[in-house]
Amino acid sequence: MLDNLLRGDFLSHPQWATGAEFCTVFLSGVIATLLLFRSRARWSVMLVLLSGTLLWAGSTVCMMKTGVFISPMWALLTLGACFVALTVVKFWHEESEKRFFYTAFSHYVSGSVVNELVCSHQGLSLDGEEKTVSILFADLRGFSTLSEKLAPNQVSELLRACFTPLSRLVIESAGTMDKFIGDAMMAFWNAPVDVPQHAPRALDTALAMLDAMDHLNIRFRQSYGFNLELGIGLHSGLVRVGNMGSADLFDYTVIGDTVNLASRLEGLTRTYGLPLLVSETIRRACDGDFIFQEIDTVRVKGKHAPTTLYTAYRDGQKVPTADELTAWDAALALYRQRRFTRAATAFEQLGDRFEDRTLYRIYARRCMEFSAQPPGEAWDGVFVLNHK
Repeated sequence: MLDNLLRGDFLSHPQWATGAEFCTVFLSGVIATLLLFRSRARWSVMLVLLSGTLLWAGSTVCMMKTGVFISPMWALLTLGACFVALTVVKFWHEESEKRFFYTAFSHYVSGSVVNELVCSHQGLSLDGEEKTVSILFADLRGFSTLSEKLAPNQVSELLRACFTPLSRLVIESAGTMDKFIGDAMMAFWNAPVDVPQHAPRALDTALAMLDAMDHLNIRFRQSYGFNLELGIGLHSGLVRVGNMGSADLFDYTVIGDTVNLASRLEGLTRTYGLPLLVSETIRRACDGDFIFQEIDTVRVKGKHAPTTLYTAYRDGQKVPTADELTAWDAALALYRQRRFTRAATAFEQLGDRFEDRTLYRIYARRCMEFSAQPPGEAWDGVFVLNHK
């Protein structure tokens, strides 16, 4: 103060300085809002610090060069208030998006998968990508006939009672519920996020579904007086996965030949009288973890390449005895060696010695037909199916 008095070098605050301070406050608020609203959190802090430094430096230079003091205080307060307000708004908005995302996807995939999607979007694509997935189709056999005897509300309650525990098994194994198609359901593994060992997980889930149906049927017999049988087809391969449909209405699903084959396998469970059929791809991916029984090699309608069918078991389930599996392999070898008469006898003996399964009757009848009218010399053991 004494130096200013002696030198006559006084600070001035003209009338226009108040207007300049107001303009500084206004511009600080507008610029801060535009910059902070569009920037990420770490950049927001840097922008606030840089803006505050420029305001302070500008006021200091103006004071040192011209002696006019334009206070940066209100502009700095405005900058800080915008930063705090926009940070709160962005946090609330992001939390709302996370809650919506979690709620929407938790109906399709497990909570752990949703958490991974929310925390990191790396590896997530909803627009479409080619990926190897395991696909499961499950269908309630004969449900359409049974539903004719029930009221519409009973049909709805029965489907809900059946599909709720089955879909939970899919979600708990990190699978994705795709859709419900009347009395059938479709699920897949390894999308939208990677699922290690997705084929064994899918097969384990399929077997768990069959166990769950045994428990559900106890209640169904008490409530409705009948059992429900489940047929499951499982295949693994390359598909296109993402949002499919129109520009206005779409669904996150998978498309491709792998999907068609998985659906065909489910349909063939009725033909062979088995609850589960899996492809060669699944068997190779799960070899050693489950017990597989080769069923047939077929050429399904619409496909040229043959497909080898298997059914699968695990310890603790109703697994055919070693003697039955050995006898089955021997009968199947006779069939493929074109020794149809002996093969027919072997399959009939299987039905006599063990459980009279639909599978054995099918092969015995097929062998008798081939004995009466042998296939051509080019026959390679592949059975051609003319129905889906």
